[in-house]
Amino acid sequence: MTHVRLLLTVVLLVIVSLPAASAAEQIGKANFASSIPIIEPKVEYHNQGDKVTVTYLIKPKTDDDRKKLDDRHYVLSTELNMPEWKISIVYYNGGIDSFSIRDEKEVDVHVKNWEDGLGQISINLTGFIPQISEWYQEVVLLSFKISDADEDSLAPITVKVVDQLKFEMKLSEIEDAYMNLYRQVENATFDVSDVLDLLKGAERDIKYAKEYYSKNKFEEAKDSLSTAKEKIENAEIKFLKSRLKSKFEELELEKKDISNELTLIRYELDEFEKRGLNVVLLKVNLSEIEEDLKFLDETLSKISIHLESENYPTAEKNIKIAEEKLNGVRVKLEELKSEVSKIRAEQRGLFDTLIQFLKQYLIYIGGIIVGIIGVVLATRLRGRRRKWDELR
Repeated sequence: MTHVRLLLTVVLLVIVSLPAASAAEQIGKANFASSIPIIEPKVEYHNQGDKVTVTYLIKPKTDDDRKKLDDRHYVLSTELNMPEWKISIVYYNGGIDSFSIRDEKEVDVHVKNWEDGLGQISINLTGFIPQISEWYQEVVLLSFKISDADEDSLAPITVKVVDQLKFEMKLSEIEDAYMNLYRQVENATFDVSDVLDLLKGAERDIKYAKEYYSKNKFEEAKDSLSTAKEKIENAEIKFLKSRLKSKFEELELEKKDISNELTLIRYELDEFEKRGLNVVLLKVNLSEIEEDLKFLDETLSKISIHLESENYPTAEKNIKIAEEKLNGVRVKLEELKSEVSKIRAEQRGLFDTLIQFLKQYLIYIGGIIVGIIGVVLATRLRGRRRKWDELR
């Protein structure tokens, strides 16, 4: 029984140790020899549709690395169209596995477990440069994904591709963005000095991009265009901020002016009411406008917060809401002012009628007044004479 238990224990230990023994050792770039890819044709920049061939060798760096590099999967990938692969696996002091594959953008190369390890993997790939999404772009000829290895064990092999038509379109797009913003800045009624500084810088970068492109300095041309685009985008943000801030200040000022007008109108309505005029409905209309102003004041407070936090889209949305509310307030205010003017005109008309009446009958009224004064004076004089006669 003891022997059986001992046997089972040994078997279990063997089973447990199997995965660890069979697991491949983690490798990295230090295990691979330096290898320079051969790319044909030998040009600095390629065009879309060009036929390209790349030859590359994967080799161990040292004798000890030969065994570390075998018994693995090497997944090779390319962005070339219509790829043709010719691959040879050369085992050290051993045989060679060679094969060819067409029209596959990913190939799994299995390096077997060999007694003396891997000698080298020879890769020959031919294909055509694909369409690129940008005017200047790197295309991956060959990339590597190796089982149980660091991702950067083997660097991808790339070529630089240029599309002249796309460059002209990109240049035109950036120039249009520049001109559109410049026209807006020219017509601005607020301070745009910082925006103009950015636009001047963008104009210089566009000029440099054209010059670099004409000299086939595409890296520099790309950097200059990117810088110009960035400056224009920053200028657009600054212009939007200045425009919204200016509009916000206009709204605040107009709200203040309307508030002052309402104060005067309320005072005038109170005066009419003291004279016995019925202005209840006008006061209701006035209260409605005052409520609209409260809403407008709350909206302006929100706009101020959004501008402070640089949340310009929300600030612009609230400015539109404020403008709509203010338009309604203007209409209501004009209607109210018109009604108040009518009452004021009526009151002035009554006063003018009285003045005209007084002017027209002033002579008669004056005569009557003089007559009354004469009678009073005569009566008083007669009374005084009687008293004087009595005393005598």
